[in-house]
Amino acid sequence: MWKYFVNILLLIFVFANCATPGSPDGGPRDKTPPQIDSTASTPNYQTHFKKQTIEITFDEWLKLKNPTTQVLISPPFTGGKLPKISLKKKTVRFEFPDEDLKPNTTYTINFGDAVQDLTEGNPVPNLRYVFSTGDKIDSLQIKGKIIDAISGEAAPGVWMLLYLNRADTVVRTEKPFYFAKTDKSGSFQISNLPPATFKAFALEDLNGDFKFSAVNERIGFPDSLIVLNDTTNIFLNLKLFQETPPLEFKKDESKHYGLAKLRFNRAPYEIEVDIQEDSLNYFIEKELDTLKIWYDWNAEKAWKVLLKDSLDFKDTVQLKVFPKADFIANRKTKFVKLETGVKINQLIPNNPIAIYFNHPLSKIDTSKIILLEDSTKIKIVPTVNIDTTNKKKLILDYHWKALTIYELKILPDGITDWFGLTCDTIQKDFTCLDAKDLGIIHFDLTGFEKDKSYTIQLFTKNKSLLNSYAISNQKNFTKTLNNFPPGNYNIKIIEDLNNNGRWDPGNYDKKLQPEKIFTKDLETLRANWELEVKFSPQFQ
Repeated sequence: MWKYFVNILLLIFVFANCATPGSPDGGPRDKTPPQIDSTASTPNYQTHFKKQTIEITFDEWLKLKNPTTQVLISPPFTGGKLPKISLKKKTVRFEFPDEDLKPNTTYTINFGDAVQDLTEGNPVPNLRYVFSTGDKIDSLQIKGKIIDAISGEAAPGVWMLLYLNRADTVVRTEKPFYFAKTDKSGSFQISNLPPATFKAFALEDLNGDFKFSAVNERIGFPDSLIVLNDTTNIFLNLKLFQETPPLEFKKDESKHYGLAKLRFNRAPYEIEVDIQEDSLNYFIEKELDTLKIWYDWNAEKAWKVLLKDSLDFKDTVQLKVFPKADFIANRKTKFVKLETGVKINQLIPNNPIAIYFNHPLSKIDTSKIILLEDSTKIKIVPTVNIDTTNKKKLILDYHWKALTIYELKILPDGITDWFGLTCDTIQKDFTCLDAKDLGIIHFDLTGFEKDKSYTIQLFTKNKSLLNSYAISNQKNFTKTLNNFPPGNYNIKIIEDLNNNGRWDPGNYDKKLQPEKIFTKDLETLRANWELEVKFSPQFQ
């Protein structure tokens, strides 16, 4: 009896597992998405449509993934209620909310990637259900491509939005009437549109509200309204950009005497600093989102910094007080880095050395800066100066001789910083390269518009900026770079409309498009080679 009972349980277990759909073991992976069984589904592309439960049946078992976010209806329902989307065996069911459909309107239900096969999760591509409450299905369409304004690369997963309301604020206040999402190539297509005039936007909707509502969301827009009729064939090319937000002071991150660190919500490009303390000596650095104010004075009291920019930003910051004596007792001037234009133990003919320190410099004692030439160690006299724009930078220049060894020593008290501090001995050895070890780049760029300004930037393959040139009121740019290290370089040209020396994004409220950018990889520069760079930039 007991054996009979056990056998019955085993049979129940086997049949239960056979009745449960699941992934088969072994064999190649199924990459084919489910196929629609049109004979068992609610007919697509109906006219004079009446509200009913829409059923779409497939040839295999299914699962739904994130239907509330993936399934989108265009034009959207306005009553605030959501449709009910469910699964019954191999059939997807769509039940309308308690809301009247608009008369003479073509609706599209976009299922996104919500419908997938059960075993492998292959989504049904481009699954759409289209119907009209009138006597015809709208058949017009808009195609296009969206790219990132900086890189020029495709912008996948971005919404293209169309509005019948033409108010400038509509992208912030209303959800779109029609929409589509870009594919991996940045391309989109919005189909089944009526003849109409639309306001259009590209939007990186980070918070999922279908509105331009978050500061860090990227946007793009055409310069004019989109007029769609039976004779138009519209293809939009849009550039996606993040607007520069209004400047905001965030925090005083100062930690010791001598350096005030003020952090902002973004890079404070055009900030103006007003310090109304006559005896205070200071200089300013900008690093990413931080304004650094190096200072030295004898009065240990609170002091204020007045901040403003060219727009509407104004703020006054009262800085923390730190004891100068503690700073002097615990700090030291330190060597940070050395730049020669090539490897740190090499020199380029007629190219100065830049030596960086951790504090602003105030004095140089050239008698304690020793430069020896050749293996005979002949003492020579270089030109030594503190950089006028970066007071933490020492410039050492000499007419270096090719294939010659140099030894540099900066003895204690050779340099003195703002605070009267000195550094330990610095010793560096170099060898000057021969001109045959280097190359020459000749730039001959044409096709610039005379009434515009441009910024031309040269980068290493690692995207480090080497040189920047501003041009205006000229159609051509010519430049020769002698004794240039062999390697791979990239050139970027910015159509610098406001002539500020950097790329600026657009601004929707001001109807400004992002500044145009052209980039080009140069041919490899080889040693003892002259590279001719000739082209006319073709801005996207």
